[in-house]
This record gives sequence, structure tokens and C-alpha cells, in this order.
Amino acid sequence: MPTVSVITTAYNAAPYIARAIESVQAQTLDDWELIIVDDASTDETVSITQRYLGDPRIRLLQNTQNLGPAGGRNRALETAQGEWVAILDADDWYEPERLERLLSTALQLEVAIIYDCYRQVDSHTGETLKVFFSAHMPMPERPTRFSPMEAIAAHLALKPLIRYDLIQQAGLRYREDVTLGEDYLLQTLATIEAGGCGVLPEPLYNYRLNPGSTYWRKFFDLSQPVRVYETLFDYPKVRQNKELQAALRADYRRIMLARAYPQFAEAIKKRDWRQAREIYRVAPFVLPHLIRSLPAAVLRRLRGEPTTYDWEGMR
Repeated sequence: MPTVSVITTAYNAAPYIARAIESVQAQTLDDWELIIVDDASTDETVSITQRYLGDPRIRLLQNTQNLGPAGGRNRALETAQGEWVAILDADDWYEPERLERLLSTALQLEVAIIYDCYRQVDSHTGETLKVFFSAHMPMPERPTRFSPMEAIAAHLALKPLIRYDLIQQAGLRYREDVTLGEDYLLQTLATIEAGGCGVLPEPLYNYRLNPGSTYWRKFFDLSQPVRVYETLFDYPKVRQNKELQAALRADYRRIMLARAYPQFAEAIKKRDWRQAREIYRVAPFVLPHLIRSLPAAVLRRLRGEPTTYDWEGMR
């Protein structure tokens, strides 16, 4: 039984998949398996991956039809054999000591789920743009335990290491009708089940900032966060815990403001009342936010300053 199962779903990832694989092979913790699920790619992703299958720790599963990241990860979870599970997107890569550092810190903090930070890199140049932990909470100075409420308040949309028995015992799987936020959903449920998580304040995951990624294409699709938070609010341990409910309501408001407010303001500007009503239906707090924002927006306009909305800072 390997210590860690690394799961990678790949769709038309030929330019990047080799670096992802080699970053796992370079890990200082060598007791791992890498399960790569090709999601019906039409480029050379499979042929490139096959070059690495001489390493017995690497397995390739091929989908006959595109299932999306959630479907691919669920398939990998059914075959995973590790004590812990880690996700690696096909266009990203690990620092060599990532798995070892996460595992040792998880054992030190006695947690079943642990996060590190992203090093956001330019998709073309590989240049580091910034280190990202949370848009809502400063990164801790040392390895730290977070309660479920603290994790939700920070909105830890990162790539944690999770004990596989936690996933199995709770019956957790990725929701396949969610194409943005399905990972945050599973990780938050795992954190709730575990009674908290750990944070290692080191950027050991390299996240390629790609303007054509699913994240950017789906960012303003309001049905995605609605499905995520409907599932969270309906979870038995959330229904029984008012603190969790309050934390999730605040989190939902922040996320929906970031996605809904720019669309609502644009709909009002264009007098598209039908669109404005639909946005208001799922995010009624956009209207008071618009009213509060008007004086400052008018002043910026009078000064000739840009009036763009900092939605990325609120995600």
C-alpha cells in the first residue's frame, strides 16, 4: 500500500503533462502512486503519458468519453490504494519536497486534511506572480490547525492532502454536475467530517494561471456556486450546527458577490431587467451592495478614475 495516491485528470494536456508527472517522480517521499485519468483527449496526452509507464508507480486510466475533472477523479478514487490522497492538475506541478512536508506536518498537527499554499505562475513564462493562501485571511506564520469555521472563513480553495479513510468512511465523492468548485465542496465536507484541518504556510504547489482554464471560463456561471452551497447547507452535520451555517452563509455571500455583482451592475446599466431579476433571485444582497457602492463609483467617474470591480480580490 503506497503512502500517497496522487490523482491527475488530463484533457488535452500534452504541453504540460510531462512536467506534472516528473514533479511527482522527483518527490523526496518516494512511496507514492500516480493515477492519471485521461479524459478522452484528442491530442498527444496519452502517448506522452505512456512514455512514463515504465515506472510501476504510475498508472493510466482512459475514459472513452469526457467526464470532466470530477468524473475522472471519482474514477481514480475507486482504484486508489494510498493512505492519503493528493490532487495534481495536469498543467501544474509540485515542488520536490511537497508530499513529504505535507505528510510530516499532518502527523505533527494530528490532522486528516492539510493544505499548503499556491505559487501562482504565468502560464507562458513560468514567472512567479504571487503566493496565494486566502483572499480573506492572512497566511499563518507557522503550521497551524484550523477549525471548520476558520477554514470556511478563509475559503481554502487549494489542493490539500487528505486521508483516504476519511474520504471512504464519509462516502465523499466529487459532485459531477459541478464543474467549478467541485474540489472546494469535497474538501470542505472533508474538513467538517475531520473536525478541522491543518495549514502548512509554504508554497509547494505550482499553479499555472491559464486564462483559458475552466476556472476563468466558468467564473460567472452562478449555477456553480449555487449547487456547491446547496450541497453544503444540506449536509447533515451542517444542518445540526448553527456556527457552520453562519460561516457558510458569510462565505456564500462573498463568493456570490464576486460572481454576481459585476453581472448585476452591467444588467442594470443596460436596463436588462430580466437578467437583473434572475441575479437578484439567487443573490439578493447584490442590490444593497450596489446602492452602497454608487457614491464611490460616481466620485471615481468624476475624477476620471477606473470604476472596475475588484472581483478577484473577493473570491
